[in-house]
Amino acid sequence: MAKSMKEDDPRQVACQVLEKVDQEAGYANLEVNARLDKMNASQEDKNLMTALVYGVLQHQYLLDFYLEPYIKKPKKLQAWVRQVLRLAVYQLVFLDHIPDYAAINEAVQYAKKRGHKGVSGLVNGVLRNFLRHDLRNPKDLADPVDRIRVSYSLPKWLVDKLITQYGQKTAIDMAASYNKPAKLSLRVNLDKVSREEACTQLEASGYQVQKSDLAPCGLIVAGGLPTSHPLYQAGAIRIQDESAMLVGLALDLKSHYKVADLCAGPGGKSGHIASYLKAEAGGQLYASDIYDHKLDLIEDSLESQGYASLAQVKKLDGRIAGQVYPDNYFDRILIDAPCSGMGLLRRKPDMRYSKDVASLTALPELQLAILNAAGPLLKEGGKLVYATCTILQEENQAVTQAFLKENPEFFLEKIPFDQSQYLDNEGQVTILPSDFDSDGFYLARLVKRKEASGSRQREDEKR
Repeated sequence: MAKSMKEDDPRQVACQVLEKVDQEAGYANLEVNARLDKMNASQEDKNLMTALVYGVLQHQYLLDFYLEPYIKKPKKLQAWVRQVLRLAVYQLVFLDHIPDYAAINEAVQYAKKRGHKGVSGLVNGVLRNFLRHDLRNPKDLADPVDRIRVSYSLPKWLVDKLITQYGQKTAIDMAASYNKPAKLSLRVNLDKVSREEACTQLEASGYQVQKSDLAPCGLIVAGGLPTSHPLYQAGAIRIQDESAMLVGLALDLKSHYKVADLCAGPGGKSGHIASYLKAEAGGQLYASDIYDHKLDLIEDSLESQGYASLAQVKKLDGRIAGQVYPDNYFDRILIDAPCSGMGLLRRKPDMRYSKDVASLTALPELQLAILNAAGPLLKEGGKLVYATCTILQEENQAVTQAFLKENPEFFLEKIPFDQSQYLDNEGQVTILPSDFDSDGFYLARLVKRKEASGSRQREDEKR
């Protein structure tokens, strides 16, 4: 990064993205995509910028731990200078293909361009000092929670919860899995092509393909994004995490059903549901969300897969769904509820630093309110699937149990998932990020008893 360096230099852009995420609570994926669209750079430089941003976010606490002995006045360090140092140390420790001299020189030159001579001298001194010493080892930390927090760059409150709910070994396994590269998984639309045929066609186009061990309709693909492949253009494959593909299995769909997806954005699961339905059989999808931009994504997803005629897309707060839809109307309801997203930290590492315990306290109440609003809309004998992309039990099992307590006309039914080790005694599915190196996910199938209306009325009369 000389003074005449280009504005599209990958390290400079990465630093600016990290600043925005840190200082303005921006979303890393949105900021990265926005800069990729504007970068006048080679694909190699674009890939490096992306890798630097996500790498620093995945290892932020560890990088700070490495830097700590060499920064004399950390509180006075400007935010952008800290990002420059994190970026350089990430390259020195994790990116073997980048020479040490290049990582340090680029950091110093950027500091010189953006700051004054003293700042570039500080950056140079810290990094040279870092290289002269052995790497610190977080295993030397006495507190086991602190060891996990630093080693895997997770907030202390989350480490505490994972240990309390799953035990220390499983907590460490999950923490380690969060920092593994995310796989590219595809959902095969079995209404349009078999999984075997999709494999064959993708392999013929040069992709490396294997079948998902988790999802019966899933594929794991390497070799690039297949968005220009004829299968994708025909709506026969879609990018979706493996664990999210279990929704179709949990809903137990038939072609003539009326199905509500009450928290549908951005539309991936709506498209999956629609693939089971047939307009000529009377099948209908009712997809709703509270956010306008998500409604656009839902419509685009359904249109691109050829399912627009099957679906009604509506702006709706799920808590007031009963004001829009009549009681006993739907055969199936999916509530993929707003949640903390603690199963997604592999793909969204910035969430580690933007969430805290206080920000999560209102979520179970919101989740339960949506479930309670949906219950009356389901036909007797119908099935409601409650799903989240978190692994925190207070948002999952605890919410399900609260709903059952308030709605005795419902009961839990075992989801017919072949891998029974991921089912609890009541048939709920919990996929941890470490189980398949996928997103963490929770599913519960709630069935409305037949003659539920009468039994509910009798319960109300007793009260």
